[in-house]
Amino acid sequence: MSENFIVAHFGDSHVQPDYFTGTVRKKMQELKGNAGRGMVFPYAIAKTYSQSDYTSTFQGQWATGNSIQTPPRLPVGVSGFAAHTSDVKAIFTISFKSEFPAGEKIIKVFCDKTKNDYTLKICSGDECVLILMDTLSSQTPYIEVRLKKLSNNVVFELEKPGQSASCFKLHGISIENLNTGLLYHNLGVGGACFSALLYQKYFENEMPFIGADLVICDWGGNDFMYKNRVEPQLESIMIQTLQRIRKSLPNAVILIPSAQDINKKGKNVTAAKQYAALARKVALENNCLF
Repeated sequence: MSENFIVAHFGDSHVQPDYFTGTVRKKMQELKGNAGRGMVFPYAIAKTYSQSDYTSTFQGQWATGNSIQTPPRLPVGVSGFAAHTSDVKAIFTISFKSEFPAGEKIIKVFCDKTKNDYTLKICSGDECVLILMDTLSSQTPYIEVRLKKLSNNVVFELEKPGQSASCFKLHGISIENLNTGLLYHNLGVGGACFSALLYQKYFENEMPFIGADLVICDWGGNDFMYKNRVEPQLESIMIQTLQRIRKSLPNAVILIPSAQDINKKGKNVTAAKQYAALARKVALENNCLF
């Protein structure tokens, strides 16, 4: 069992940019200790906005899918995103805006570990680690490497022989510290609905290795905002989502936030009140925090 307290915060466009979650992460880590940055993704590949504390760039041909699509164009894991490449050489870089605390870092690359001909080189500062994809064990859904320290830029370089038909399938990257404390994963996908988690093909494979103690189900706005009504099937979707989480993490605490007041084009979205009542009902009837 992990000595860390781990949060998995799912949600939509108020979660993905990390303004709110980043503030919570910082304040809680000041109190409980910093166990790492948590899940990140090279959002430039998916042509969407990044989390607020980093940017990303990429080279090569990539295909992407994410949880705003139902179902996603490519199978996704717990980050809500996926990026696939079959290029002979492909690169992506994640560039953080602030320095990392000193100390050894663990990088977990969540991906399809089916044996293939790719090599993956992860570089930061003057340190590089080379991974041969055809030598990996399938016991975990991620590749784990350790770097003595982490600079602002982390480069992931993929290369394979020209005749190979191999495909590299990325689901997300978790950056963690060796010291214990709070690990806060931002798993938001802008535009996602409450059904998003039901379409995550690799959820059961990856979520037990996330090992969250607290799961925040912070969807809802996209389910009622555009038509200003709560559809009858939403309660069933919410319950199915809770059941899927509990199957993978039976001991986790689940939190369902209420809706806030929402205006769309200057008009009050009155269904927010109806959704807030539904969220409260579902939470209380299914032993969740509200």
